[in-house]
This record gives sequence, C-alpha cells and structure tokens, in this order.
Amino acid sequence: MEINYDLWFVRRDDDGGITEVGVNFFEGEVSEKDEMDTVTNEIIPVTCYRRVKKLHKEDMVFMGNRKTLKTAFIYTPKDFGAIKTDKELDTFLNTELDKDEIRTNHEWQL
Repeated sequence: MEINYDLWFVRRDDDGGITEVGVNFFEGEVSEKDEMDTVTNEIIPVTCYRRVKKLHKEDMVFMGNRKTLKTAFIYTPKDFGAIKTDKELDTFLNTELDKDEIRTNHEWQL
C-alpha cells in the first residue's frame, strides 16, 4: 500500500510564516477501474491512485503521541522549524511519510 496526505488547514502569521498545519493521511493504491469517458460516453479502463482508507492515530504508530484534532495530525514550528513556502512544507511532510515502515510514499507527492 501507499500513503499520501491532504492538508486540512495551514495557519500563517502576518509575515507569511507557517504557524500550524492540520494534515490528514490516507492509504491507497494505484489500480485500474472501469469509468465512463465523458466525451465518448464509453466505459474505459482508467489507471490512477485511489485512496481506500483515511488513517487514524492507531494506524500511524510511528507518529508517537503527536497532537490530533478530529482525525488530523497537527504540526507546529516546533516540528518543522521556521518555514514560509508550500514547497518547504511539502518537503517536511514527505520526510514524515518516509518514517512509515509499512507503506510507501505515493509518487505524486514527491
């Protein structure tokens, strides 16, 4: 299985620095499924990544006692340092995904 993430929220200070992030993690796989082509109205096989399960704290033991809000994991500058750009945040979150020994980081988020 593969793992990826979806940002629930990103809070920034007045200078644009990221102060808090809520992230949901998902398990999924690349699979082929028949879908309707909206142009030709024909059923065709489509290969893509599909999320199959939203991961919760008990699924993510490598996260330890990380704070959660609803099902999202909360990160602060204490975790990722002083960052301002989305690219820096993506790099940090991808290093978090690499800690999972059960699942592999989904290539679309690299």
